[in-house]
Amino acid sequence: MAASKKAGEELFFRYAQETGAKVAVYRFVNLMGHSRPKYNSAVSTFCWAVANDEPFTVNDRSTELELLYIDDLVEGMFDLLEGKEQHCEFDGVDTVLQDDGRYCCVPMT
Repeated sequence: MAASKKAGEELFFRYAQETGAKVAVYRFVNLMGHSRPKYNSAVSTFCWAVANDEPFTVNDRSTELELLYIDDLVEGMFDLLEGKEQHCEFDGVDTVLQDDGRYCCVPMT
């Protein structure tokens, strides 16, 4: 994670501690949803290629992608507005659900 992003997160956490304000810090990674194939989505490009009998390349079959669908993200934002957000911490890049975590997250399904 870039140092400036981490510093920004810490500013929000410090603000919450100093003022008592509720702060929700999310890290949105690997989002997918309705998108154009052959533009910016490996998933939609793969699906388009399979559906259209086009060639495609899988470089490493052992790689597993954890993806968050955009509609699930939107539902998670509504949960935040209703005070039902999920919390987590991060172990490197891995999300670890944790009731008292500083971060908010939308679990991948």
